Amino acid sequence: MNGIMLGLLSVPFPARSVILNPAVDTSGTYLGGIGAWASYGGYLPDTTYAWSVRIGGLLDILRVRDITLCIYGANELVAGPESKIRFQPLALYWEEGALLSRGGRGYIAQVGFTHRCKHDIDRDERTLIFSSVHAGVIRKPFYTRAHKYVLWLDDPTGRITGLTWSWETGIRLRASWGWGPYLCADVKLDGYPWATYADTRAETGVFVTGAGATLMLFLEYERLHDPGIYRPVDDPVVFQIGLRATDGRRIF
Repeated sequence: MNGIMLGLLSVPFPARSVILNPAVDTSGTYLGGIGAWASYGGYLPDTTYAWSVRIGGLLDILRVRDITLCIYGANELVAGPESKIRFQPLALYWEEGALLSRGGRGYIAQVGFTHRCKHDIDRDERTLIFSSVHAGVIRKPFYTRAHKYVLWLDDPTGRITGLTWSWETGIRLRASWGWGPYLCADVKLDGYPWATYADTRAETGVFVTGAGATLMLFLEYERLHDPGIYRPVDDPVVFQIGLRATDGRRIF
């Protein structure tokens, strides 16, 4: 359950429900710990969007005792329902970054950088970028992190300006029964100079572990304060069904 949320929920990015678990141990130095995830769903019961597809992955590039350095990336494509073949891209999100973690005495300290970008494909290719350096502390099951934005752009609309910092804090609770079914719940706060927002998430599924790998088939529900796409949505709720494949330690 050690981990930290990637992405800002006020401007949702594809890894917003993914938590990295650096699996701090003393196994020495190695290269190649990996994880991947993919899911399909939509903004329901709203019919503005036909579907949403997310994919992502991460890779450990260095581990020395209780220090881990990993890189990660993800993207999401959201489509509208107007096309006869149900393929009318509305927005494309992607992100990439690096995270350095160090653990000890039940805590994990992390510093990192995340580049986030979103293009509104159906609205004159509007570009929305929020890239930040961030630092945080994780104490199972709580996490908190502060962001300093080193790059931000809202072109050509200029709807969002002056974003220089934000903070996030949350709790992730999980119950599982050996290998098999599990339940997971999140409550998260995002604070900005102008306001603080709350989001919730629930997940259920089954997982199978063996031969050094873990597969998780999951159903996910997210209630967001902002859908992140500039079309009206009265109550932004996202449902996703998907699969995670890891070495058992990389994604919670």
